[in-house]
Amino acid sequence: MKNIIGYSLVIVAALTSVSFANSGSAPSDSAIDRILHGHGSSGEVAVPASNGDVSYKVLENGTIQKINRRYNTVETVNPHWPSSASTRPSWVGR
Repeated sequence: MKNIIGYSLVIVAALTSVSFANSGSAPSDSAIDRILHGHGSSGEVAVPASNGDVSYKVLENGTIQKINRRYNTVETVNPHWPSSASTRPSWVGR
């Protein structure tokens, strides 16, 4: 009986930590993190400190527009939703 309770507690603890890890954005997240994870509001723009030539903008339909002024390119992608890793853009995390 003690083993069953012990295993049950371990399973519940493991599932709880996973659900808290994907609970949304924290207030301390940067604007870029919020935008890339789908938590930005329409019209919000963020420029990374490491590369001022690149900017990310949330469009009206919720997609993200990545603008690179150095290479004169524009890329429009869907944000990375935490529950679906398959929709993650190739340039996220670089």
